[in-house]
Amino acid sequence: MSNEIHDQNPGEFKRLVWLAVVTLTFILINSITPLADYLTMRWPDVALGGIFFFGFFLIGRLVQVPEENLDRVLAFNSAVLIAYLAHQFEEHGVDLYGRVYYFHGYANAVIAERGLSLTPLMILKINSVAVWFACFLALWGGRRYNWPGLVAAGLVICNGMLHIALAITKGEYNPGLLTSIVVFLPLAVLYFRMICIECNLGWKSVVGGIAFAAASHYFLPTLIGIGVPVLLLTTLVALPLIANVIWVHLVIPKTG
Repeated sequence: MSNEIHDQNPGEFKRLVWLAVVTLTFILINSITPLADYLTMRWPDVALGGIFFFGFFLIGRLVQVPEENLDRVLAFNSAVLIAYLAHQFEEHGVDLYGRVYYFHGYANAVIAERGLSLTPLMILKINSVAVWFACFLALWGGRRYNWPGLVAAGLVICNGMLHIALAITKGEYNPGLLTSIVVFLPLAVLYFRMICIECNLGWKSVVGGIAFAAASHYFLPTLIGIGVPVLLLTTLVALPLIANVIWVHLVIPKTG
């Protein structure tokens, strides 16, 4: 099934060109100072627009494609992206109490005790590279290269658990908590169940995806804070895809 669906896609060269174009776009967004400055306070609006755009796209796919021909991996990877966009808007757009871009100040108050702080530019890089780019890699990899999808779903569960743990510790609502409880945790459980069935994966693959996502959550903000170039950041986020390509094309043929 994996090869059949992959063979129906455009040629591998076109796929690689598309991957390169999107990767370059994310690098430029965060590297061109006037553009990055413009987006630092406006990217949550992009997330809001993305919810509707990708939501309509996904619904259109579900309606038009017969059940037996539906690529569930594509559908769930799209759902992960849409869920994260909704979560980001609750975090950085308008939260449950109607506060605009409240997460910035809230997060800095929480991490100040560790001597850390987040700037709007750092938040843009975290959410565009570590989240949007990671979700794109999941969509690009699809069924054949499914490790990026495991990581994207791992980001969902790690981020959701972080918001819930923070709410329990502080005894209060934090921006992003509602979508963490209502959307993130149920979606992550369904995703991992689906991907294991559809791609014949085991629990070790799920644990690996969650582990990489947890490491990404922990280390990427620090790397961004010390000024690591965006090119290196995108490379780090792409490591699951790179490893998956090596596994599919070099390791499996030798062991098969």
